Amino acid sequence: ENERYTYKRFFAEVDALASQFQGDYEIAKGDRVAIAMRNNVEWMISCCAAILVGAVVVPINSWGKTAELEYAITDSGASLLVCDEARLKLIENRLDDIDLPVIVVPATETFTRPDQVALFDDVISAGAEQSYTAVDVASDDNAFILYTSGSTGFPKGVLHRHRSIGQAMMNMMFLGLLVAEFEGGPRQYRGGAERETPLLTVPLFHATGLISGLLMPIMLAQKVVMMYKWDSGRALELIEQERVTGLSSVPAILQDLLNHPQYDSHDTRSLMRISAAGAATPAGLPELIAAKVENPSRSAGYAMTETMAVCSTMSGALFDFKPDSAGVVSPIMELRLVRADGSEAADGEPGEIQL
Repeated sequence: ENERYTYKRFFAEVDALASQFQGDYEIAKGDRVAIAMRNNVEWMISCCAAILVGAVVVPINSWGKTAELEYAITDSGASLLVCDEARLKLIENRLDDIDLPVIVVPATETFTRPDQVALFDDVISAGAEQSYTAVDVASDDNAFILYTSGSTGFPKGVLHRHRSIGQAMMNMMFLGLLVAEFEGGPRQYRGGAERETPLLTVPLFHATGLISGLLMPIMLAQKVVMMYKWDSGRALELIEQERVTGLSSVPAILQDLLNHPQYDSHDTRSLMRISAAGAATPAGLPELIAAKVENPSRSAGYAMTETMAVCSTMSGALFDFKPDSAGVVSPIMELRLVRADGSEAADGEPGEIQL
């Protein structure tokens, strides 16, 4: 939405919020901090601040209604909620029953703050001259509670340790370097791009968005371009304007973008990485990507909330070799296919995945 953050400004606000978490809100190591917002920079700041004070971050599905939102807040045992105006309105009449402090990011100038709710910018301002105490965090300490989609009932909270976050990120780097070695070296930027710049179109409350849209870009000093909501025409403008290098999204969004009637009118030469995620790659999509993007590094994979997005993946020349595959199994993952009776299926035989 035309607002830019440098890393300096970003981490200054992270530090300010962390000091307020520890001070005014008395968040201690192991306490749960819930975040319920659309993708925005305040989501990212809240997540990083919670990590710095040793809290367990609880990303909540921002697509849910009142019942789903209240369920995740209470089920996770959250001590604090950071949300946007739309999510606050869903539970505003339930605040007394939920009974926890709330920090809100307003979206409208006419927003009226309830007495028990603080404004995000006010909290940041109050913490600007304060500091927090660094917390000792071990690899086996809890880090995140991610909720499943709830397709088989109520969403289930999946508790991840710091170890699993580090493993997931290192595994993604491993698979990226594997492709680079397979292809004879890293791909060169093009179309005016000077650094990796992903366009984030998947929600941060999903493991894929969390890692590819926040944790990995911070670790590798990438620039992230976020959209308030998906609009293929606006996406084409941003790709051209910001020299976006990568796009990882569900196949429907990729098809919507690449089939846009104005696609060829925009300079998309910087695009070099296109990844289909969240669903099986449909027939014709690999060919569509190849037709619209010059020498693309296409990718696909298989993952789960329970595995912090990592299971199997492939990109570049590996994808080109076998585009209908789910990818190379992660070296930190054990996977097998079993029959209905629990016995292991033979190679090529249909079965149920067990991790």
